[in-house]
Amino acid sequence: MDNKDFFIVENISPNSQQIESFFAKQRLAGYIQFEKNISDNAVKIFLRKYRKLLMQYPYITFSDGDLQISNAASTFQEILQILQHPEVGVCTVDLSLNNFPHHIAKPSDWLPAPSHVASDYVVCQTGAHLMTLENKDLDILFNAHKAIDGAFRRACASKGLQWVKTKVNKAKHLTWDYYHKGHPYYEFRVNNPQIFNHNETANYKTIV
Repeated sequence: MDNKDFFIVENISPNSQQIESFFAKQRLAGYIQFEKNISDNAVKIFLRKYRKLLMQYPYITFSDGDLQISNAASTFQEILQILQHPEVGVCTVDLSLNNFPHHIAKPSDWLPAPSHVASDYVVCQTGAHLMTLENKDLDILFNAHKAIDGAFRRACASKGLQWVKTKVNKAKHLTWDYYHKGHPYYEFRVNNPQIFNHNETANYKTIV
């Protein structure tokens, strides 16, 4: 895990200074910050502008920033082993249910059931949780009409490849801790159900 580069695509927020300070200590390939929150469209712009940079890497991991894994080395070792299967296009990390907001929903309401369990991976229509793919399959990112998990899954399927998740390692979905009535994050999501259904754009500044 020592030879990883980070590229931060950030929609500006009250936490921007903390995020910038944290990643100042990391090995950065780049950092762009949009002047307002345009949700997934920020990633779509990034994919268009930085295509040549992404093509330089043998593996790309794409994810939201609200995941926590206890053992990064073990998690990515498992993911990279799974990607050696020729039928796999994308591998994501499974989610721990330890902090799932059962008072809001049932896991089956939000998390699709697996369609197949193989010897060392699970075929499942997950979100883009540590979504990792090989260089040869980067067109899954580039060809998706939007930078959201459903569009990525369709682009993966169009190549005849499987979208899978880990069997052993799991991640904690940190924002599930905020899913209770009255919390600003939860209320924002409830009151903005179409957050990813828009065509907004914005300028960005290059931090790195």
